[in-house]
Amino acid sequence: RFLRLAIDEGEYRLALRVYYLMVIRRLSELNWIKWQKDKTNFDYVREMRQKEGHSSFRDLTLVFDIMWYGEAPVNEREYKILSPDFQRFIEQLNQEQNDEREDG
Repeated sequence: RFLRLAIDEGEYRLALRVYYLMVIRRLSELNWIKWQKDKTNFDYVREMRQKEGHSSFRDLTLVFDIMWYGEAPVNEREYKILSPDFQRFIEQLNQEQNDEREDG
């Protein structure tokens, strides 16, 4: 819902933030990271070091940090280039969860 609202309002930078928060939530649900309010994104990257998706997560984190904390503007064209990477990673996490359910 927040993602759709941000996109509809042309808030592409905010939409990428929502995607990143979705990634963090999924990683936490999979117990690949332990979410804590005071942790940094780098802390999460470090926690992911031994996981298969580490390099993808590291890359997404770098993009997010530059875009969000560097306050880089994101237009629709840039959003359309960046958002598939977030979508693909979330889909991979969802598949990982499905695989775990089938195995367990």
